[in-house]
Amino acid sequence: MKVQFFLLSLMLFIGVYGQPVVKINFLAEDMSRGTYDMSLGIDPSATDGLDRDLGEAELPPLPPSGVFDARFIFPDGLTSSLHDYRTGDGNFVGTHVHEISWQLGTGSPGLSLSWNLPDGVTMNITDPFGGVLINYDYGSGVNQLFVSGSSLNKLIVTLNYDHVSSLFSHEPPDDIRLMPNYPNPFNGVTNIPYFLNAETFVKLAIYDTLGSRIAILEEGTQSAGEYTKQFNPANYGISSGVYYYVMEAMNENGKQVFRESRKIMYMK
Repeated sequence: MKVQFFLLSLMLFIGVYGQPVVKINFLAEDMSRGTYDMSLGIDPSATDGLDRDLGEAELPPLPPSGVFDARFIFPDGLTSSLHDYRTGDGNFVGTHVHEISWQLGTGSPGLSLSWNLPDGVTMNITDPFGGVLINYDYGSGVNQLFVSGSSLNKLIVTLNYDHVSSLFSHEPPDDIRLMPNYPNPFNGVTNIPYFLNAETFVKLAIYDTLGSRIAILEEGTQSAGEYTKQFNPANYGISSGVYYYVMEAMNENGKQVFRESRKIMYMK
């Protein structure tokens, strides 16, 4: 089955050099102009330090004030990277604590973090002051956190693993599904994931609140699998506001077997 994993989604790599056993992607965005693709995860060869064989690369000092930056700070308090992997495998049961730090770009309203946790992983995010300002728990699936303002620039991310290998035998959904886009609200681009249980003719389009069609992201026959389509409003010259993405699916006889819409918020 053809599977296309999207951003903030889980990626599993088994026995492939240079890739961790479990990799959980994060998208950091300052809702202005900047984005960073980041990741956390586990691997039997990983340490608390810089693991170059797993793609961890040390970042340079922070850019000038007003330029967006996001990074993970290692336990030594000095090393930083866009990726932070710790020891463990698919049967690992335990906890790893990570620290994420950021600097907002000029005019940014705050930091947006998006991710997709696999089955077997839960997460707690707190501020560095013991959870006085932020203290949230998350289960598996797609989720997002927005930290407004510039008074806070650091979070503590605690990942709890419980036999993530259970995902290896995870059964895909048995029907057509249109999933929530991420990030949402968004500035820049947003990702729209969906699942097809069989070869299907699909039409995925964007509409404004008056029902006028803005864009067609997909129109054609696709085989069974998971897909994602990116929507970039800058390509269509639209203003900030509420929009809708609508997905229709037809069988081989041209009969509509699925139709669903979801609301998105574009913040220009």
